[in-house]
Amino acid sequence: MIVPRDAVLAPTRVGEVIDGRWRLVARIGGGGMGEVYRAEHVSLGRVVAIKVLRPELASSAMYARRVLREGQAATLVSHPNIVRIEDLGIDEKGMPYLVQEFLDGIDLATFAQYRRGPVPARDLIPLLLPILDALGVLHDAGVVHRDLKPENVFLVRDGSGWSPRLLDFGLAVIAGHLDDQPRITASDVTLGSPAYMSPEQFRDPRHLTASSDLWSLGVMLYELLCGVLPFQGQSVGAVAIAVTHEIPIPLHRRVPGISPSLAASIMACLDKDPARRPASVRSLMAVLSAVHSTLPPPIAEEDLAPTERRSAIPVSPGPAISPAPPPPPDHGPRPAAYVIDDPMPTMPLGLVRPARPSPAPPTTATPKATEEFLRTRRAPGGAATRGQWALALLLGLSMLVMLGLLAAWRRGA
Repeated sequence: MIVPRDAVLAPTRVGEVIDGRWRLVARIGGGGMGEVYRAEHVSLGRVVAIKVLRPELASSAMYARRVLREGQAATLVSHPNIVRIEDLGIDEKGMPYLVQEFLDGIDLATFAQYRRGPVPARDLIPLLLPILDALGVLHDAGVVHRDLKPENVFLVRDGSGWSPRLLDFGLAVIAGHLDDQPRITASDVTLGSPAYMSPEQFRDPRHLTASSDLWSLGVMLYELLCGVLPFQGQSVGAVAIAVTHEIPIPLHRRVPGISPSLAASIMACLDKDPARRPASVRSLMAVLSAVHSTLPPPIAEEDLAPTERRSAIPVSPGPAISPAPPPPPDHGPRPAAYVIDDPMPTMPLGLVRPARPSPAPPTTATPKATEEFLRTRRAPGGAATRGQWALALLLGLSMLVMLGLLAAWRRGA
């Protein structure tokens, strides 16, 4: 979950002990509904991430149910690419909390920002295929995520690269649990992500099917592959009108050379009619897998020239459950996850000879000063270089011009 740029941070709860077991160590993220803290077990020292409801929402039974439902939805199925929920409950202040595994990495939105442009299909597809598989398992269990976006796909470092995790089930719909799903309100839209919401989600968020998640996946793929959202607007209402009425620019026009089957499948996900979208998330998986098998592999880092090697992601991202923009100074130092480690290539220190400081040229063009300058600028072998002689000649000519001007002035006087 990402903190909005204009959001006011809630008072910190760092230092508090929740339920007598979990000590809140540092605030690491937050959003419209909850605050996320790095925490540790007071006895075992085990590090986790804890989401607590924002204080101003504590009196709302609807928001409290959402926190608890998030834990229920995430634990309804077991999948390695779904964030692991370890505990949930209500603290001494009557506020619900959710204990999650502590993840080390960055979200997919931040990954795309570090790349400084669209993400090529050969790099994006392997990151999303495990998420599609996790969604397929969720859909089989009757769960619709309802808030799919790049910020809710978290990339965890492992030995071979990145392992994605699906996050944030606070808006998930569970089949048979619709009694606590009120009709859409302004706060629902704020908690959701209008740019990724399907047309039917704007009309009636209670009765959604897996096809709504397919729409959100189509928006994600479109945006990440070309760097532009398919539907845009200056307000929630403008975005809603675009989503429900406008036809986006075809992806093959945004990304020349893209696989026709990949572009067609993504545009099918963005069909206004849910019945004309892909039959299931596994149908989209099959297309992405087939396309990826035909793409050339990325160029190995060691095959690039030193000047072509640019780190698209931080070398040592700081730990986070869901990274947010850097907090103000009073919330502690900025995590390393937000620092781009992209140094310029340098020579080994042992091969670099320190340069001797060069003397500055004389400020007064006198014969003595010129001779002293030339003496200090002579090459190691004792002979002045061609550039040094040119500089000396220039200084001599300057002195002659100055003397001529002085003589002319005296004659005029």
